[in-house]
Amino acid sequence: MILQWVTDSQKVVEMGQRIMEITMKGFGSTGCTIILEDGQTISNARLVASNSGNNGGKGGQWAYYGSVTVVTEDGNTYVVDVSTIKRVI
Repeated sequence: MILQWVTDSQKVVEMGQRIMEITMKGFGSTGCTIILEDGQTISNARLVASNSGNNGGKGGQWAYYGSVTVVTEDGNTYVVDVSTIKRVI
């Protein structure tokens, strides 16, 4: 999976919020539902790992990325680019 680099400050804030939401909701026994910007839904997702970082301002512009790894109750594992998450329920 290739993660998108994000430079828009509002989008970076939203990415941080999504990671926090999944962290809080994705540890419960029923997990959470992740709705992606393209309309896909991942239900009963439990957080396994999160990964985020930046480019250190290389080239004069800061850019950020983030991903979460979730497992559903039926055992499927998904690595999701956080910049593509629309909502977490």
